[in-house]
Amino acid sequence: MTNSKLADIQRYIDGEVLEYVEEAKEQSEFGPRHLLAQQIFKVRLTPEAAQSAQFYDEGRYAEAFYWEAEEHWDIERLYRQVVSTKVDLAHPLNEWERRFITRVLGGDWEPKIKRKRGSAFEENWDRNFFIVLLLVELRDNFHIRPTRNDEKKHSCADSEKRGQDIISAAFIKAGRHEVTPKAVKSTWVNKEVRKWAQRYFHNLGHANVFKDTK
Repeated sequence: MTNSKLADIQRYIDGEVLEYVEEAKEQSEFGPRHLLAQQIFKVRLTPEAAQSAQFYDEGRYAEAFYWEAEEHWDIERLYRQVVSTKVDLAHPLNEWERRFITRVLGGDWEPKIKRKRGSAFEENWDRNFFIVLLLVELRDNFHIRPTRNDEKKHSCADSEKRGQDIISAAFIKAGRHEVTPKAVKSTWVNKEVRKWAQRYFHNLGHANVFKDTK
């Protein structure tokens, strides 16, 4: 592959990664955790102030909070704080908060368990899945192998660019220096990431996207 073609591919991946990083940053600032934390602050005001506060859950976020709390331990913890504080202040509950209380009191709500510290799979799930998508795209559309063989890293024959190099370079340009080539490769060979990614690609009609693990 010519250097010019490789440069074009790098620019394309740079753009995809930059868009992802910017969206991830926006979601971290205005996602469910942030909004629930804001809501906790508001309901802890005086009852009079709480009655007039504009709660995020009045609208499209009400249902989203409920389902997010059912899936993630940290959001569930915040959700419990919001609901219990509203009850203490005799503040009206929305439909989804009433449903939550009914399930908790009826024993139909299973408490979420915090993952052990050091297991970053859930925290980085979106990023890891995105990396796998890019690696598959580079392999299938541009014929660039996902990763290099460690045992051949000093070989001249293995000096060509791999997907892990291109994607890592793009993340570093976007300010995400923790996404090294080694981190990209670790994501590609991670069994848990593969399980979910394979399910996604299977629904798109791909039998086995991990036919080539190198």
